[in-house]
Amino acid sequence: MNTERIPPSSREAERGVLGAILRDCEILDELTLVAEQFHMDAHQKLYRGMQELWLAGVAVDHITLGEWVSAKNLTQDIGGMVYLVELLDCTPTTGNVLHHAEIVRQKAILRSLINVATETMQEAYSPSGPADEMLSRAEASLLSISSLGITGQTTPIKDVVDGAMKLMDRRKSDPDQDGIKTGLLDLDAMMGGFHDGELTILAARPSVGKSSLARHFIRHAAGCGAPCFMVSLEMSENEIGTQMLCTEARVDSVLVRKGMVPKGDVDKILEASERLRVLPVEFDATACQRIGRIAGTARRLKRKIGLRLVCVDYLQLIEPDNSSESRERQVSDISRRCKLLAKELDIPVIALAQLNRQVEGRAEQRPRLSDLRDSGSLEQDADTVIFLWRPNPQEDGLVEAVVAKQRNGPTGEVPLCFLKQYTRFENFAVAAPPYRGY
Repeated sequence: MNTERIPPSSREAERGVLGAILRDCEILDELTLVAEQFHMDAHQKLYRGMQELWLAGVAVDHITLGEWVSAKNLTQDIGGMVYLVELLDCTPTTGNVLHHAEIVRQKAILRSLINVATETMQEAYSPSGPADEMLSRAEASLLSISSLGITGQTTPIKDVVDGAMKLMDRRKSDPDQDGIKTGLLDLDAMMGGFHDGELTILAARPSVGKSSLARHFIRHAAGCGAPCFMVSLEMSENEIGTQMLCTEARVDSVLVRKGMVPKGDVDKILEASERLRVLPVEFDATACQRIGRIAGTARRLKRKIGLRLVCVDYLQLIEPDNSSESRERQVSDISRRCKLLAKELDIPVIALAQLNRQVEGRAEQRPRLSDLRDSGSLEQDADTVIFLWRPNPQEDGLVEAVVAKQRNGPTGEVPLCFLKQYTRFENFAVAAPPYRGY
């Protein structure tokens, strides 16, 4: 790369913005620029001074700004006080200020692209970690560039209400259109499925069935045509595939693991494999992943296959970006970024989590929000929190889903039927409908 080339900038557009502010300082309320988006150092300092004066309640003109410049000893840095007069002279009207501000923003984006590309190239020549992590950082940097200067935007209440009315009409005409259904009737009745932009935490103690339930959610969503992405930090791809085949075929997973598959079950497994192989599901069973890599993969799948659902099994196994921080801070950062990923891609994200051991030592063992392990921020970041537990350990078939938090709906308990030998969840009903696959 030729480093001697002049970075993109527009001196005249920058002067036009600053001159317009000197003529009408109320324009500052309409601008979303930040000082760093100006290319010239003098312009950065002047714009920063204008913002500081305006926030302090001082009207900005060439006199008040000149006083600020003198107080900060920046007279030489901006080219002398005469430069303030030049800015006024070169901007006879404020009518084009928003257009000039957009030019400044566009040039700043181009310079940021150059910087990211240069840093990525240098890091690629001297890598400090795995290439996948470098790619994820580069993607995140590129996405952050797109929001430069896009702050403080508002929406009139008319547009907000109109949007809500259109959503109500869509829900009325097609109730199944809103949200990705869980495939469990009682749970769908309470939650309405998983909703775009929302983070759902599915938590339980080990061996209660949270991974099996997560696979059920993925299987049902994919069976309805929604492309899904599941990250498993605990199980290998072969283990996942075996469990899904046994669940789909209703074959005893213990016998399969021992290689003792009854002859009559072989055809069931073959039929199940044909149903599963056509589903729009992507798996990543790589161990020791960071949230940046998971987010990067999700972004690529969003572009490639129109991703509609992400599931991470499980949250506490994600590698922290900063190993020197406390475990609570690490998990807080991971859960926050899971929520941001859901909002960024506008899809549901399901993150599995472990519960503290304290729940087993209480007389009342029904899980509570305070039982979420390692971080209270899980409760804050999540739009929905679902706990799994067995009210009666002697009754293997009954697992209760406790919807302990739902930002936009009720909370309560939902009984589920867990067929342990098939690692399969079904509706808890006296008269279940005949089985026709998912």
